[in-house]
Amino acid sequence: MPIDHTAQSEILFDIHRVDAVLGSGIFEPAAARHPLLPSALTELLIRIRDLLAKAEKYAQRVSFTDDVIVKGKVNDVTGLIAFVRDAVCHIDSGKNDHDEVQARVSFNVVFGKACLAELNGVRIESEHEDDVAFFFGAQRLYLRRHLVRAYNEASASLRPHLDA
Repeated sequence: MPIDHTAQSEILFDIHRVDAVLGSGIFEPAAARHPLLPSALTELLIRIRDLLAKAEKYAQRVSFTDDVIVKGKVNDVTGLIAFVRDAVCHIDSGKNDHDEVQARVSFNVVFGKACLAELNGVRIESEHEDDVAFFFGAQRLYLRRHLVRAYNEASASLRPHLDA
């Protein structure tokens, strides 16, 4: 299916903004307390979710499941990113509720391998030393393993369909 001019412009702007945010250094441990860290993550989620939707429409769905907690409507990375985007943008959606620990888990961040909390025998943790983990409800989203990889796969599948 050909991509119309408007969608192409949106794809190119999404790519530009994702590259700018990822290149800003805001996701480095030294910026852990930066007041715009939640804003940067929110923009990444919105832009990458848009690219994933367009990849599914015009090319192919990004559907890897590595390190994805498959639960409910989250069946792959596209579902995970949509879930977390909704949790961020729709605060009262219930997506921040972690039923197993009977607590609200929202915008918690762990740099590297660490346990954020252990509640009711459930560990909320990052399993990778070389990544940043964000926690929303019962879901864990990794910066590199999920967001960056999904972005790379979506943009790579869309580029051949863009006008030169």
